[in-house]
Amino acid sequence: MATMVPRPAATLVLLREGMEVLMLQRTQNAAFLGGAYVFPGGSLDPQDADMHRVVGLTEQQANERLQLDSGAIAYYVAAIRECFEEAGILLARDRNGDPVTAERAEQLTHWRKKPFREMLEAEDLYIPAGELAYFGHWITAPGRSRRFNARFFLALAPLGQRGSNDANETVHDVWITQREALERGARGEIELVNATQTTLKDLSRFAEPRAAYEHARSLPEVEENRACWAQGKEGPKIFRRRDPQYFEIHWVDPEETGHSSYDIVGHSAGGQFVHRLVLFVPEARFRRAVVSSPGRYAFPSAGVQFPYGLRGSPADTATLRRAFQRDVLLLLGDKDVADQARAWEPETAAQGRNRFARGLHFFASAAEEAFALGTPLAWRLRIAEGVDHDPPRMVRAALDLLKN
Repeated sequence: MATMVPRPAATLVLLREGMEVLMLQRTQNAAFLGGAYVFPGGSLDPQDADMHRVVGLTEQQANERLQLDSGAIAYYVAAIRECFEEAGILLARDRNGDPVTAERAEQLTHWRKKPFREMLEAEDLYIPAGELAYFGHWITAPGRSRRFNARFFLALAPLGQRGSNDANETVHDVWITQREALERGARGEIELVNATQTTLKDLSRFAEPRAAYEHARSLPEVEENRACWAQGKEGPKIFRRRDPQYFEIHWVDPEETGHSSYDIVGHSAGGQFVHRLVLFVPEARFRRAVVSSPGRYAFPSAGVQFPYGLRGSPADTATLRRAFQRDVLLLLGDKDVADQARAWEPETAAQGRNRFARGLHFFASAAEEAFALGTPLAWRLRIAEGVDHDPPRMVRAALDLLKN
């Protein structure tokens, strides 16, 4: 899956009495989210970073709130600018600090298709960035025609401003309660993407706009929601922050390829699990596997009964060929030689008198089976010199080998 760098964007959620939010329907032929109902918002403009005519919030305060090194003020400005351009609602103040009235905002709608900064200069208006409450952080999943790194803000709607769609990017506007929007979305009457649905659900907990707004302002930190793709038994699947796999996928697939994989290390009993994972599930999505000093093995031989071999197991010749082609490292401590033959069942004792001997026997058996099948063996054997059955030292040795 090709990786596209998300474009910085800002979204403004407006709340008014009755717990209604302003939503716009995007035109059906829009390149992104065509036909969906969304909140006003869009990409950042280079001029949005200009602090001139921004009041109520310093650049440092904006950077700290959005946890950015620089440039955070542009998100606040873009949210207000996009709201005016897309929805015709203007959050601005005059030189006396008074909000723009509904009547004056209506008179300024002819500026919607003109540069926002020019309007501010011509009308001597200021951007009240401090009135926006940072509320959400959503990054579009890979695979979309466009990707956005969008910061969501919450604001109380200016008194008396109704707004309207721009008849270009958006074709319908509606003030609607969160409950009604979610119900209509569930019935399939309107399309709501995940970020919009989640925001509506979060706001539906509050009885009136001021409570929702104060809650947003009080959030100590805003979580990043970065949906990701990974491979499963049924093919590619998208995972969101609420899914248990979300953080692990981001950890093992930071480049967002959609083909998440991992390195796996198993020592002792963990080594028993890992080598069986290799043998019986060779299609598993690990990149490299380290099998460290298991107590017993499932030998890769159809001549030995399961669980000590493959006879009676699901593994067939094709499975074994795939297993031999995986990147597997068998790690043994040359001092792991405590005589355990009497402590194990006869089948394990037959594999060798101690863990070191059993490991050497297992690797030799794998080499013989691979040769008999005419399949190259990609597995490697490494010896940790001077190490007995010491988990910390063996795991450190395994991690060092993975780094190299």
